[in-house]
Amino acid sequence: MQTSSGLTFTKFQCLVAGQTTIITWAQSEAAARHIVAEFEGVPLAWVEALAVEG
Repeated sequence: MQTSSGLTFTKFQCLVAGQTTIITWAQSEAAARHIVAEFEGVPLAWVEALAVEG
């Protein structure tokens, strides 16, 4: 977890369509899924997110 400007961000490992893994920082699991879905151009339902340490 990191804090910036009073906001706390967690590191998430996201799996896209069961194939591609992407690491991102976000405030919540839902936000991480949304960020990755937009970036990859896939439906939100295709993205899973898991908070990770480090």
